[in-house]
Amino acid sequence: MRYINPSTLPQAPEGGSHGVLMGEIVKRLIIGGQTGFRADGSIPPDFEGQIGQAFENFIAVIEAAQLDVRDVVRLSVRVVAPGSPALVESLRSRKFGRMHCALSYCEVVALSDPRCLIEVDGEAARSA
Repeated sequence: MRYINPSTLPQAPEGGSHGVLMGEIVKRLIIGGQTGFRADGSIPPDFEGQIGQAFENFIAVIEAAQLDVRDVVRLSVRVVAPGSPALVESLRSRKFGRMHCALSYCEVVALSDPRCLIEVDGEAARSA
């Protein structure tokens, strides 16, 4: 098991990691919730900017584990902006291209940090 914490992302919370890579026959990466925070701790003020940054952070964890967006098997998105599935999907398809994975989208009341408008988590896997 290897903990994935790319230097291009903000430091993970105490006791946490951005991702956990497991397996010898199949590489399985569990990607923790990625928000719109940049490595320097700043966050875009607008929803679209946060969506893009959250997806970039998600991809950074995948790449740090030497995997690719084509290896994503589950992508889960939570937003605090009601009625946003079309915008989220548009930006997701721009960042990831065509995907074949389990997708979920959920509108929530709040996230762990009140500045965050989106959180993305998921899994990636590839035969070793």
